[in-house]
Formats: sequence, C-alpha cells, structure tokens
Amino acid sequence: MKTTVEIPDELYQRLRVMLAEQSLSFRSLLEQALRRALAEHEAHQPGGGVVRDARYGAGGMTPEFAEGSWEHLRDTIYAGRGA
Repeated sequence: MKTTVEIPDELYQRLRVMLAEQSLSFRSLLEQALRRALAEHEAHQPGGGVVRDARYGAGGMTPEFAEGSWEHLRDTIYAGRGA
C-alpha cells in the first residue's frame, strides 16, 4: 500500500541523518516502527502477547516437585522461616 505521511521538517532532518548513518531506507524504518507499535499494542490486549520462557535449567522441576502441589512447594520454600 502506498500512502502520504506528513512529518515536521525538524523531525525529518534528524531522521535523514539517522537513516544515512545506519544505511536504512525510510520505508524500512517506517515498517520496523509500525511492526514494533503493533506488537506493543497486541501485547497489552487481553490474552495477547507472548510470555518469554523463564524456566531455570534444562530439566524443569526436580522429581520431588514435578508432581507435587503448590502448597508442598510453598511449604518447602518457606520451611524454617517462621511462615
């Protein structure tokens, strides 16, 4: 799709410098910015976004906790701490 975009002169001049320094086209920069804006918007929608894999280690939970309940895990974590 082709469209016309109006940009303030001062912003356009700064943009031209950055594009030249990074050897980017205005089209590629605009496409990157639009994709980033859409991804941020979608991440804030109910049920949207992607949750990064934050697991520690490669094997998941140890056998002691793999089939256990949350209560067992919590009690083990706080054992001896007065909870």
